[in-house]
Amino acid sequence: MAIFQATLSADQLSQTVELDPRMGAEVTKRVQGTSLAKKLEVILGDVIKMSELPPCDALISNTPYQISSPLIFKMLSMRNPPRVAVLMVAFPSDCHAEYGREADLIAL
Repeated sequence: MAIFQATLSADQLSQTVELDPRMGAEVTKRVQGTSLAKKLEVILGDVIKMSELPPCDALISNTPYQISSPLIFKMLSMRNPPRVAVLMVAFPSDCHAEYGREADLIAL
């Protein structure tokens, strides 16, 4: 969330694609009533099921492991791919044997 808020300080429009409506509402709430609200467009939906990604100059993503490859291939297939991409990809839940998948879900 902090990385996304930092991108809003730029002069251009920032778009976020969010599958979870609760997270979309939280992002909107954090900028509501500020000058940053005009620079934010929240798109609710599954980025992998979108026919194409919105055009962008930079793509920044905190990506769940399960969709990392499909997202990268979707980005690379864009007619005009982003000039820069920063993708933070989480490890699969199985790598966190001491906590397990349930801990990941509870953290949501």
